Formats: sequence, C-alpha cells, structure tokens
Amino acid sequence: MKTVTKRDRVYLDYNATTPLVEEVYEAMLPWLREKFGNPSSSHREGKEAKEALFDCRKKIAQFLGTRTEEIIFTSGCTESIGLALRGALLAAAHKNKIVISAVEHPAVFSLMKLLEKEGVQFTILPVERDGSLNLEQLEKSLDSSVGILSLLWANNETGVLFPIEQISRIAKAKGILFHVDGAQVVGKIKIHLAELGVDLFSFSAHKCYGPKGIGGLYVRKGVSLAPLIPGHQERNRRGGTENVAGIVGMAKACELAESKIMRESGRIQKLRDWMEQKIEQELPGIVIVAKNKSRIWNTSNIIFSGTDSEELLNYLDQKGIAVSTGSACMSGSQEPSHVLLAMGFDRKEASSALRISLGFETTQEEIEIFLQALFSFFRVEAFCNAVK
Repeated sequence: MKTVTKRDRVYLDYNATTPLVEEVYEAMLPWLREKFGNPSSSHREGKEAKEALFDCRKKIAQFLGTRTEEIIFTSGCTESIGLALRGALLAAAHKNKIVISAVEHPAVFSLMKLLEKEGVQFTILPVERDGSLNLEQLEKSLDSSVGILSLLWANNETGVLFPIEQISRIAKAKGILFHVDGAQVVGKIKIHLAELGVDLFSFSAHKCYGPKGIGGLYVRKGVSLAPLIPGHQERNRRGGTENVAGIVGMAKACELAESKIMRESGRIQKLRDWMEQKIEQELPGIVIVAKNKSRIWNTSNIIFSGTDSEELLNYLDQKGIAVSTGSACMSGSQEPSHVLLAMGFDRKEASSALRISLGFETTQEEIEIFLQALFSFFRVEAFCNAVK
C-alpha cells in the first residue's frame, strides 16, 4: 500500500486526515475524466454511474456489516452527524432533547449551538478522569423526552473508546435512538453494525486513506429520518448529485482496509506503546492521558506540564515533524482542549498537550526522528531556563 505523494517529513497527525492511497487514486481517475455521467440521467453514461454507486454502496455495506439500502452518501462525517441528529428530531417532533458527552467532536458542539436556538435541549454527560462515561448516569439521563443519544466511539484527541455495544443495549432498552460518530474507528477496527445494534453511524473517507469531501451515514432499517437537503437522491434522504468519484474512492479505501490495513494495527500499537515508554523514561514529568484505559491503537495524547504546546508544535514543525494539539477542526483556537478540560485537567495542563497519531506507513525510524527532536526541544528549553 503506497500513498500518492512521497513525503520528506515525518507525519504523525493521522487522526486529522490520512494521505490518499495510490490504489484509491487510480480507482477514482476514470470517474474524474471519461466516466463523467450523472447517476440520475437515463442514458448510458448515467446508467453507468448509477451502477457504480450501487456497487460501491454494496461494498461499503459489506465492510460495515450491514445492508446496502442502509447506507446514505454525504459530504463527510460533519454532514452525517447533522443529518443524524437534526434529521432524527425532525422526524420525531414530540421529542426535543439530545444526550451527548462532554468530549464529543467540535462538529457536535457547533450543531448544538444552532439547534439550541431552535428550542432543542441538550444533556451533556460528564466523563471521568480517564475519559470514561458513568453508564449509570447515562442510563438515568435517557428519559422519555430524549430523541437521540449521540456519542463518539473513539475520541479523536485521546483515543479513548466508549463501550458502544453496552451503551447500545442501554439505549435500546430505553427505546432511544443511538447515533455513533465512527470517524476514528472506520478502517481501524472490525465493525459489524447489524450486531452492534446502533441506529445511526457516521463516517468519513479521509480518515481511512480515502478522499476528502465524501462520507456516509448508516441508517438502520425502520429509523425515520427527515432530509436536511431535499431531493430524490439517496432514497429522498439527501438531495444533490452524488460525488461518484469520491464514492468510488471511499469504497476502494474500505476494500483496502478489509484486506490489508487492519493487519498492521498490532505493529502500530506496539510502536505507539514503545514511543510512550521512551518519552516516560526521558521526561518523567509527563502525563500520558488515559494510558491505562482502552484506546484506539494509533493515538497518544501527552501532557508536557509547564510547556506551551503551540511552541512545541511549531518547533517540531520546523524540524519536519507534523503533530497536533488536538482536533484539526479547532486548529488556531486560543482555547485549550475541551476534551482535556472535561476530563478534569486544568487549563495549564490542557494547554501543554500534544496529540500524536500514527498511521499504517509510520515506521520506527520516523518515531526515532520524532523522539530525537522532542528531546532536543526540552534540552534547549532546560538550557534557556538555566541561563535566565
């Protein structure tokens, strides 16, 4: 598996986005050039595009362990989240409350601000110091006024995994719709939505070595969902001409994840754990967030107490290394991570954190380059403090 663009830098921000795989690029090319038909057209070109959509929908449904007709194509996970939450409430007008956690993706909180102006109420569940949810508290929050429960499966900043199967059983027993943001798990863990029991599941291609600007929403059969964009496409649930090339790319990315990518997860987890061990040995004052909690295997969030994370990020960037201070959607924000604040870290600690997320191309040599630059920063900082 090779990416389209060769890099001369060490990229460790795979939770923000992944590079496009060569096989995905090649699969998309014909649909960007000669195969340009509109799937809604009745002529040969249109029928060819429509057939491609059917084949891709089938492949993605098989990859996610569900039915072909339960997959809706969108522009990405943010739109899928909006369609799931707003669409479900519009279809159930007698319920006006959404339950979420305090560590959800910024896309959810942006939507919350909009929906609150429309009279929708939100219950925000707190998390423990390790990022976990109190399931008893969650169950108590699911009263008859709740239209939908929405949670991340894997946190994009810390990697903490919520026990989705267990939560799904709680929601089902209460008769509450359950939406899962699966952006950080698709292509990283085996998913079988039919067995998981969730009602709605959103995902994006660009987190899984596919193209940007395309994603999907799983809608369990029987779930009512009002469209946000009117139109006959996607079974009247999402209007607009489908992004055929993007959908072809997403299907190919899922196919590769099924056959190749998941085999590498064990190696990457060992590499991440080795990296964390080396950092702990060299910098004993650091905190590995949720170290002993169940985490997605590629993600590490580390608090370098007393350090300005933006200053550290910029130093590493100048050394040819890409990491992040949290969600890419909040890049440039002066506020510390809302995820770490919700976990009980203070503002100073939350402003001292880096997220390092590995990918399937990450090598031990790259991690060693990163560690060398990281330790160099602290040696320089220690020297500067000593001569003040």
